[in-house]
Amino acid sequence: MLATIGIVMAIYFIAMIAISWMGKKHASSFNDYLVAGKSCGIIMIIGAAAGAHLGNGLVVGGAGEGSVVGFSGIAFGLGCCLSYLIMPSLMSKFVYSHGYLSMAEYLRERYDNSELIAQIYNIATIGSAMGLIAGQLTAGGALFEALGFNRLLGIVIIGVVVFAYSQISGLWGAFATSVVQTVVILIGVGSAAIFVLQSGGWGEITAAVEAGTVPETFTHPFAGYTASALIGLIVPVSLQSLTDQAVFQRILSAKTEPTFRYGHYIAAAVMLPAIMAPVLIGMYGRVHMGLTGNSAFFGVILDVLPPLLAALVVTAAIAAVMSTIASPSPSAF
Repeated sequence: MLATIGIVMAIYFIAMIAISWMGKKHASSFNDYLVAGKSCGIIMIIGAAAGAHLGNGLVVGGAGEGSVVGFSGIAFGLGCCLSYLIMPSLMSKFVYSHGYLSMAEYLRERYDNSELIAQIYNIATIGSAMGLIAGQLTAGGALFEALGFNRLLGIVIIGVVVFAYSQISGLWGAFATSVVQTVVILIGVGSAAIFVLQSGGWGEITAAVEAGTVPETFTHPFAGYTASALIGLIVPVSLQSLTDQAVFQRILSAKTEPTFRYGHYIAAAVMLPAIMAPVLIGMYGRVHMGLTGNSAFFGVILDVLPPLLAALVVTAAIAAVMSTIASPSPSAF
């Protein structure tokens, strides 16, 4: 199984760099490098938007939450989906019509050319981007380690590959690879969830609820958290994209403003199965194997799924890490 996983991941890494290489023409100038020459159609916008949220926290972390609180583990993911209903409605027309490349440009104009406010935002953005990148690289290393590979090797490989494909063709490369990564995540975790259901997984989960081995709220979409915890999981992430630097670049990369807006509405719908599937995997790991946390995800993947499907799901988890690393935009590097 480990050999199969290694081969599939190697093919995936090579494919990411090859895709970016094919898009070099979209980074012929610095402006094109930052906004992909305003050439992104709706498929690119959907993939870039979904890839920005579908990270390790929603794939492996979602399974971990599912193993602890049950189906309510989708709460954070629902907040991510909600962000793509709120943000485009509030800001896409305004940003696109004014051509703001970043929040700093808007703040500078809004406050009488104040450099101080603009630079405070720039510094905060760089700090948050580096923190996100570091966290996802660490998560990628942990994935490699959980599979029996070298942790540091995993961090280096993921970092080098993401750096390569995000620099070869700039924002276009980051978006094009995000489209593929989103597809890999959807197919990988979706296939695993279907396998679990076809193996009688939901019956085991409901039987565990009836037997009292898991909480009565285990199959409820919201009852697993207190009201304050739900608000803390959903509200902040649903508003975060209003000040996200990557959002400004996505807006200006779109061929038209409606392309950006409807692309994000569709991305919210596309993300729904991708946030529910890992939670279901985690729930099954809890009732079938007695595992909680990230162990529930890896237990199901490595001990229940057939090797090829396991390799696909692991690659989906790696894809989730890489798509989130690239989401702050290639300029973060």
